[in-house]
Amino acid sequence: MRQFFRQLGAKCDLGYTKITQKQRKKNRRNMKIGLTSDTHDNYPNIKKAIEIFKKKGVTMVLHAGDLVAPVNVPLFRDFDFKLAKGNCDGDVEALMEKIDNIDGEFYDDIGFFDVHSKKFALYHGKNEIQLQSLIDSQDFDYIITGHTHKKRDDKIGRTRVINPGGHYPDPAEKPHTIAILDLEKDVVEFVEIR
Repeated sequence: MRQFFRQLGAKCDLGYTKITQKQRKKNRRNMKIGLTSDTHDNYPNIKKAIEIFKKKGVTMVLHAGDLVAPVNVPLFRDFDFKLAKGNCDGDVEALMEKIDNIDGEFYDDIGFFDVHSKKFALYHGKNEIQLQSLIDSQDFDYIITGHTHKKRDDKIGRTRVINPGGHYPDPAEKPHTIAILDLEKDVVEFVEIR
């Protein structure tokens, strides 16, 4: 299995260019954010999601955890990338190293940040009480979560809670979805990965 991921990692690194800080600053003006979660090493779906994000003009990707293998991280190098650790993300040191190599951000539990003056929390969602506490605080414009593998888009007070869905490689868990958040229009578009 390790050999497979080493080979996959070599393939992942081919043909990609590291995004520069200048490009990142330019990209931050874009109002479209790609949302994904629970990709669980589903390499074909990750590749398809990235292709969709690029076609839709996404420049930032928020991953709400359970990426699983660090070898998948370089696939996101063309985006401003943030990952909140999920309950299946085991090799934290390797994840942090790979994310650092693409100038991304890793959050061991919950990520708090602003994008275009909107307050975000990025949390895998493994603890329902903690998730509900974030929602009840009403401190955030957006909470991006995962863990359940089910898409969600709920407005609760001032806070919009979005789960882009999952990609666990089991036919019973379909449809596999991602989401695109247009901050300018406050619109979420769910896209099924086929």
